[in-house]
Amino acid sequence: MHRAQPPNSTTRWSRNQGATSRTRASRSSGSSTALSSPRKRTAADFDRAVNAFGYEELPYVGAAPRTNVVGRVFTANESPPDQSIPFHHKMAQAPTFPSKLFFFWEVEAKSGGETPIVLSHYVYQKVKDKFPEFVEKLEKCGLIYTRVLGEGDDSSSPIGRGWQSVFATSDKVVAEERSLHG
Repeated sequence: MHRAQPPNSTTRWSRNQGATSRTRASRSSGSSTALSSPRKRTAADFDRAVNAFGYEELPYVGAAPRTNVVGRVFTANESPPDQSIPFHHKMAQAPTFPSKLFFFWEVEAKSGGETPIVLSHYVYQKVKDKFPEFVEKLEKCGLIYTRVLGEGDDSSSPIGRGWQSVFATSDKVVAEERSLHG
């Protein structure tokens, strides 16, 4: 993780650092960059800073219950705190998924609040080292990832959005098309 202190304008700093951050991330096996500021920032400030990096914006089609705050900024998973959130690939059910994730908080959690990040290529190598025949079979035969989304939302579940909310439609044909082509 790289920690940087931006000058007065987080947006200007983000724009200037975008190329450097992209280069640093592409040369490493996995990295993250934490932007910090001595001044209080809002979700709108964060949205402008993220936008200044110039990355393509993707629509959110995840199954976690969350609310769009502004622009690219969404709330964290809104399921009850006693619910465990399993490791997952962000928006894996979508034909186009993000290659970058940014995290922001207006109020720091008094306890907990961590977001563990698992690097898939690292897990793949560990599994391949320990179970090479299994990985070889997967590579030869392929793997199908199936996700069954329920009817309607369930706010008590960390993956509680139904297919209607995930794909922003009540038409199953439209939802299936969006799941295949975005």
